[in-house]
Amino acid sequence: MYNVTLDYEVAAKKSTVIHFLRGSIGSVTFTEAAILEGSFEVNNQICDSSKIKFGGVFVGELHATFIPQILNGAIPRGSWVGQVITFEVGTQLENESIEWVPGGVFTIAEVNHTMQGIEVTAYDAMTKFDRRYNGRVFGGSLSLVVDDLAEYLGLSVNYQDSSFPDPYGTVKCSLENSFETWRDYFSSLLESRACYSYIDRNGLLVVRDWSDFVGDEPSIGRSEYELTTAERFENISVSAWS
Repeated sequence: MYNVTLDYEVAAKKSTVIHFLRGSIGSVTFTEAAILEGSFEVNNQICDSSKIKFGGVFVGELHATFIPQILNGAIPRGSWVGQVITFEVGTQLENESIEWVPGGVFTIAEVNHTMQGIEVTAYDAMTKFDRRYNGRVFGGSLSLVVDDLAEYLGLSVNYQDSSFPDPYGTVKCSLENSFETWRDYFSSLLESRACYSYIDRNGLLVVRDWSDFVGDEPSIGRSEYELTTAERFENISVSAWS
């Protein structure tokens, strides 16, 4: 998904890999020195229980504890919530240079000031779908609906990694459905075309469709799933493969 050099691939396969971390909280930069050891954790898996559920709208979550002495009070105590955290992960190559890849874009939602440091919980841009549904209906091809919905909610789409099943005609979610949030709306839309969605490491919306799992020929560790397009694919999940 992310372009890396051959030297990076070689370094990543070594028995001992040296990683680095750098990023920013708003306009304040940080390195791993500002993070309590073992506290930086990102949960951005798009699977649960080894399955991808069609209609899934998966949210990335970040937990970290920052050391206030290292940050030197650059972020006032009451100004953490709402700050955007971006970070990159670096890998040391054979020539001792460092190659960086994006780690993610998250907005801080919760902060606790403790004896150990400043504990934060942050989420990626998928939380924009948590806004209460207001009755607006989008229609057209799936790509057009995703375009319009993303623009309406303030998101940008990663078209390179998205795969829209547009040949299957137009789609529109009926108001007869019970939508409490835009996440419910988006989930029903994706389920109707056997898709799922997540936010990539650059903070962009990605939509993937069932063609990720259906191949012309079954391969080792992969089964071929035959799905029709004349019905809504409700409660379908595809087991992960190695």
